[in-house]
Amino acid sequence: MKYRNYFIKVYLISTVLWSNFCLSQSKLNHITISLSGVVVDAKTLNPIPNAIIFDEFDKRVAESDKNGFFETKINVINSEEIYFEFYVTKSRYNIIHQREHWGKSKDLKGNYIIALSNKNEPDNSFSNLLSTKSLKHRIAINSLNKLRQEKNIAINLLKLMTGNKNILIEFNGDKFLVTNFNHFQLKKSDKIIFINDKPYSIEEVNNLINRDNIKNLTRFENPIAQFYLTTY
Repeated sequence: MKYRNYFIKVYLISTVLWSNFCLSQSKLNHITISLSGVVVDAKTLNPIPNAIIFDEFDKRVAESDKNGFFETKINVINSEEIYFEFYVTKSRYNIIHQREHWGKSKDLKGNYIIALSNKNEPDNSFSNLLSTKSLKHRIAINSLNKLRQEKNIAINLLKLMTGNKNILIEFNGDKFLVTNFNHFQLKKSDKIIFINDKPYSIEEVNNLINRDNIKNLTRFENPIAQFYLTTY
């Protein structure tokens, strides 16, 4: 009996020591990433409550609140460069996977906008990494408000483009260069545009070219012109 109790004690001590060793090794082999953000509908940009966030090991780590916000921490393998993945699900919506490679970054935070598309609509899901410095929801709110403003501008520009082929359009006191595939809001310093390598005043463009003929329009910062447009 004496020996039996001795071996039991040895076994228990060994088990505790082994568990502590495994735990310490696990901590050495993993680092913690802090995540926050807001989950929204990709079409309406309205918040999605009760969206579930899973880590790359299919472990449920968070759920968005009534305003679409979430905050959590995930464990990732500690290597020379940081790789990790998480995904977001919600019934009736397409799953979105977020895969990250942060190199040798020492910033272990990620603040996101996660936009899910309804399964009954085209998949326009997207995600934006807003910050690796702060998890504050204010950052997501400000970015979301900016997206809503941009969406409102795009909708109104489409209305103003109806029935004409103009490139220069004014909306709410601001001027925009528009094509059938993109648009740019003009700054006060924007005066000259290259059209097929020739410089023209931006104010003249509606008399020079038909919007349907544009193949490319990009911002073009140089001493002469601020935009570059081609029809070939």
